[in-house]
Amino acid sequence: MKNLLLVSAAILAVSCNNLKENEYLIAGTVDPSFNGRHVILKENNGSILAIKTVDSTVIENGKFSFRGTTDSIKSGFFYIEGKEEEPMAVYIEKGAIDIKVDKDTVSNSVISGTLNNDAIYEYLQLDKKITSQYSKIYNAYNDDYMKAIKEKDTANEKRLKNIFDNFYNKNYSKYSDFMKEHPDSEVSLLAFSSYCRYKTDKDFDTLNNLYQMLGKEVKETKRGKKVGKEIESMGITEKARAKTAVGTLAPDFKGTTPNGETLSLKEAMGKVTIIDFWASWCGPCIQQTPKLVSIYNEFHDKGLNIIGVSLDNKETEAIWNTMIKERNLNWQHITNYTGWDDPIVKEYGIKGIPEVVVLNSEGVIVARDIEYPELKNKIKELLAE
Repeated sequence: MKNLLLVSAAILAVSCNNLKENEYLIAGTVDPSFNGRHVILKENNGSILAIKTVDSTVIENGKFSFRGTTDSIKSGFFYIEGKEEEPMAVYIEKGAIDIKVDKDTVSNSVISGTLNNDAIYEYLQLDKKITSQYSKIYNAYNDDYMKAIKEKDTANEKRLKNIFDNFYNKNYSKYSDFMKEHPDSEVSLLAFSSYCRYKTDKDFDTLNNLYQMLGKEVKETKRGKKVGKEIESMGITEKARAKTAVGTLAPDFKGTTPNGETLSLKEAMGKVTIIDFWASWCGPCIQQTPKLVSIYNEFHDKGLNIIGVSLDNKETEAIWNTMIKERNLNWQHITNYTGWDDPIVKEYGIKGIPEVVVLNSEGVIVARDIEYPELKNKIKELLAE
């Protein structure tokens, strides 16, 4: 057995030494029952729209191989004829890549030999384990959690939410640990996405520190640059939120009303003012409108004004106007028809909608991102002053 291993190592070494610059050799072994089937190698570069076939070959004597050159690292996958629903991830990069195909589940195959392929195998094992654990929790508790939300059973909702949160808190750091162990692998960008999926309280400093520890070449990839831009945008948003935090003077702004006139925040203010960031296409925003209508009808005569800042654009202008009329949103409304690029949205650091910002009579922000009934209680408190 020892001699056999030495011979295998020697053969692999010879294969590696025979590879030219930028050349790759993908060598696979599989159960002989697959003999005669085609193996297809594809690259996708992280996008389903960019999938293209790189090569194909036929399994002979339980073996197959691909050999070629690449001027960059390309993410991809391979599958076996008749097992198309079980693709296995592979990175097409220079070097000798070894694949030991699992005959029962191809996506459980063992892949190794180069930096990114060693990493992708390790990542997939980690992710499969965590995903399997999450599926068990989801199947056991999600229906009850949704029922508690629907029936407004807050005690049960909180209890079940804690079960999910405890799972997230227990596992998200496993992905950041992976990144720390593989800073020069593009696979760490996949781990970063998984980290963000499970980390419930994401903040700019934490995410930026994780990203900055990645190697320069990883950050210079297409996916790496995209992640970098997203983090940069997050930093800009957090700075904007800091400038519009509770206790700061609300920046004035203006936009176009449904009648085509220009209206500013200053002109719309009351003794207490709610700035409501929303859009006609936003489901949670629409669900919130009856509560806002109730608050407005109860407190408008006592000094409450609301100004709705919509993230609608020209394509949804008609729906925006209809929504205002049909839902009796009888307060002031403006939009700049620019969606998430709206300058007001950027200035106030809005990360998601709906979001409300509450101002006192001096235009100072006294609360933001609060929900009913806390919002109603805040309005009562301010009007009583």
